[in-house]
Amino acid sequence: MYEKGVCDKFAMSETRLKESNSEKKRPPPLSLLTLSLALVVLALSIFCLNLAGRLKSANELAEIGGSKLVTSSELIKLVADRKLTVYWAGNLPNSKYQLNALNLDQITLSYFPTAQTLVGTKPNLSIGTYLSKNSSVAVQLAMRSTGNIGVRTPDGANAYFSRTNPNDLFVALPKIDAEIEIYATKPGGALALLTKPGLIRRIGSKND
Repeated sequence: MYEKGVCDKFAMSETRLKESNSEKKRPPPLSLLTLSLALVVLALSIFCLNLAGRLKSANELAEIGGSKLVTSSELIKLVADRKLTVYWAGNLPNSKYQLNALNLDQITLSYFPTAQTLVGTKPNLSIGTYLSKNSSVAVQLAMRSTGNIGVRTPDGANAYFSRTNPNDLFVALPKIDAEIEIYATKPGGALALLTKPGLIRRIGSKND
């Protein structure tokens, strides 16, 4: 009996020793502080990504919404990236551009002097692109309307302007499903641009 009791105590001691060694080999549990820090870092990362996305969207909205002036290269890239149909008179010297393309069927591009800002200033030139499959017929009818003066350009475009507002001209370019409006603050400026063959063209053409 004595020998059996000694053996049982030895076996129990050996079992406890194994359990103690097993517990020592287990990796320490992740502390609450470490877990909290990890969650904070994750939350900050998600917030920063969302903020960057919102800032990018806000900047793009400003560029196409008419609240930001862009350079000619920025304008060409913006139009190409968004696959917009926009007509212009090319890159004029000392100019920056305001694009209003919130309505894809009625896009307006305005020319501002480089030194100017949008606050309290007016553009020197504005060109509207109004998509319409009946633009040619509409312009031809308007050319014959009382109070309008019709014009035929050297490159075959039909155009007209009102006798009371000769600075605002409307044109239908050959084989183009769009009516183009050209408004220039300088008297005769719109007509002068139109009489230069190929000057009024789609952004992204070979001349750009």
